[in-house]
Amino acid sequence: MATYSSNLILAGGGQAAPSVMPGTTRPVLGSIVIPAGVTIALNDTMPLFYMSAGSTGHILSYWLDSPALDSGATLTVSMLDSTTPTPTTFFSAVTGFRAGAVLTSATAARASMGSAVNYQAANLIFLRAAAGAGANVGGTPVTIYFEFDITRD
Repeated sequence: MATYSSNLILAGGGQAAPSVMPGTTRPVLGSIVIPAGVTIALNDTMPLFYMSAGSTGHILSYWLDSPALDSGATLTVSMLDSTTPTPTTFFSAVTGFRAGAVLTSATAARASMGSAVNYQAANLIFLRAAAGAGANVGGTPVTIYFEFDITRD
């Protein structure tokens, strides 16, 4: 299992766990670079950022812009959080990462957005391969871009 961390996770500190004042909304922007020649395997993870601790936080919306990560036809990707014992699944085993796609909060599973999920402790928001790729990403690095809009009560 490999891990491909976002620029926010790699920067650490406040970048990985962005803060937002109660009653306000903040965009969280980042990217993940997948090196050339990589074949995404089952359970490979792509940490995006930590929903930071404090007063109750919520994810209001998001988008992810992914290039083709599999020239084959097997890769599926899920987006989850680290809430224990049962993670919240925002979307499960989507195929859009194969040929490239923009995924939005419209793809979210019912009851995974807004006040349906309350973050009071730091939780990692991440992508995980639900099925491995059939081929590699190609001869040059590829970048997944993302934005999440977060708020606090």
